[in-house]
Amino acid sequence: MADPRRGVARSIIKGMSVDLATHAAANVSAHGVAADAVVAQYPNARDFRLAAAVAPMSTNVSADKVEAFAESGTWLSTFDFEVHQCRGDVVKAEARYLTAQNRPDDPNGPPTNWGDRRGLFERAIGAHRTARYAALNLGSRGTESKYGPYCLVAEAQTVGAVVVVPDNSLVRYVPSATAPVLDHERLKGEVAAWSSRGDVATAKHGAAVSADAASWPDIVCGPTTSAITEVIVLPSTGPLPVTIFVEARMPAANLEQARDNQVLLKHATERGVTLLLSRDERNDLKAVRFLDAMGLSVRGMP
Repeated sequence: MADPRRGVARSIIKGMSVDLATHAAANVSAHGVAADAVVAQYPNARDFRLAAAVAPMSTNVSADKVEAFAESGTWLSTFDFEVHQCRGDVVKAEARYLTAQNRPDDPNGPPTNWGDRRGLFERAIGAHRTARYAALNLGSRGTESKYGPYCLVAEAQTVGAVVVVPDNSLVRYVPSATAPVLDHERLKGEVAAWSSRGDVATAKHGAAVSADAASWPDIVCGPTTSAITEVIVLPSTGPLPVTIFVEARMPAANLEQARDNQVLLKHATERGVTLLLSRDERNDLKAVRFLDAMGLSVRGMP
């Protein structure tokens, strides 16, 4: 089986590919006009726009991904994470990837086929199996409820080629799970440059934000956020060293317990006894150990 990350151009139907960076640059003015209109009508949106315009991106991951990032020294795409877990066996990784991605969100619910939809989307943007995804973050622990409790924060200037869309790209542009079709025109019209992130977030949330800035992080990217402002890292960026991450965030109580368990584990090892920990405690301990190994500042947040 050929490596699915290669030969992407041949898999794109002529005329149906989308150059996200080019369309994002062309849309800068339109996004600015849309945000101006919201600010003119909703005064609270002005300061929100300023905050969103300088916000970083974040990606939430599991303890296993933290370990893989640390071992590889790079921010791995979801597919490359599977390759890492399969010790370089691309065929096995492809099978694992599709099984995991196409698993229904609800075992008793309808199929979601995220893997097939993601493949369609990534082929069209020339990033099959290589794109990395993040979310605009105004200071929260990110999308921990869905993707993992460890929130890794990065600044775009250290990442490279990135674009922004106002929602989860699959939900918005490949809405059908049973007959997936990419809405090319909507994607072309909505994709935004990183410099337009404040405008995109304002057009999306400006009418609803209050004057309380403390409430903004969870509106944009938090455990109750229904729709993130998605950041797509394009493959032209190339391998991304883990040094692009400037901070890791996790629940404060979990971090405190993990630090305590590090001390307890050291003493237990010295005495030749086993430290009994829950699965979540083991994951937290592993994640913190590898976050430390990456040289990241780990911040506990309420």
